[in-house]
Amino acid sequence: MQILVPKWIVIHHSLTPDGSTLSWDNIHSYHTNVKGWSDIGYQAGIEQVDEGFVCMFGRPDVLAGAHTRGYNSRSFGFCFVGNFDLRAPGRPRLREAARRVLAPWCHRYSLTVDQIKPHYEFASHKTCPGKLFDMQLLKTIVQEEIDAI
Repeated sequence: MQILVPKWIVIHHSLTPDGSTLSWDNIHSYHTNVKGWSDIGYQAGIEQVDEGFVCMFGRPDVLAGAHTRGYNSRSFGFCFVGNFDLRAPGRPRLREAARRVLAPWCHRYSLTVDQIKPHYEFASHKTCPGKLFDMQLLKTIVQEEIDAI
C-alpha cells in the first residue's frame, strides 16, 4: 500500500441537493455500487443538515482517493455537498469546513492555502466546485483557521 502525501487539497461539490437529510451515505453508495470504486472517492466532506453542518470522513487520508483523474495519488479530495452552480455555499459552511478539516490538514501536511485548488483546475471542462463557489474566500478563511492553530 502506497501512503498518500498530499501536494494539493482538491475542492469539489456534489451537484446534489442539500438541506435536511444526510446524503454522504448516498454518495458513498453511488461511488461503490454505480462507479464500482472500493470506497467513496473523497477523503472528507461537509453538508448542511437542518440548521447545522456535518463533516464526514471517507477514505482514510493515507489512501489515494478517486476524485480527480490523474491526481488522486497526490491530493486529498474534499466535497461540499450541494450544487454551487446555483447558489453560493455561505460563510458558515466554509468556516466549519476550514476549522474542522481543511486547516488541520494544511497544518498536519505542511500545505499552504495556495495548495487548495478547485477541481476545475485539474478538469477544465467542469465548473466544480461550482460557478458561485468563492475559492478566494475559502482560502482566506482557511488561513485564519491555520493562524489560530
